[in-house]
Amino acid sequence: MYTINDENLNKVKEHINRQSTKYNGYYERSTLENQFTIGQQVLLEKPSWSGFDSRYDGPYTIIKKRYPDYKIKSPINATETVVHQNQDNMNIGQEPGARAKTMEKRRIKIPVENLEFIRKNLLSFLER
Repeated sequence: MYTINDENLNKVKEHINRQSTKYNGYYERSTLENQFTIGQQVLLEKPSWSGFDSRYDGPYTIIKKRYPDYKIKSPINATETVVHQNQDNMNIGQEPGARAKTMEKRRIKIPVENLEFIRKNLLSFLER
């Protein structure tokens, strides 16, 4: 049984500080920190997405920066939103033409028995 005295308490605090520094170093080595600038366009990752939906939403324009929070503006309806940047949810945007080209490259295999249904009801799907 350990008695709590100043010497043991100091040892515990030193051990906690050493381990905290050690694990912080591991974390810092494995993460990339993106800093965005005002006026830059970014894409936001959607919280949940299915295979047919695009994974990212945007592009949004950064109008105010207070790291790690950014105020972004939607080009569609001009709404402003504050988002917290973490490792996954914000990415540097691409030009709209580049995004359209990547959508064209996606191929989806449709079973033959479903083609007639798609021709009748989902013409826009085939026009991609």
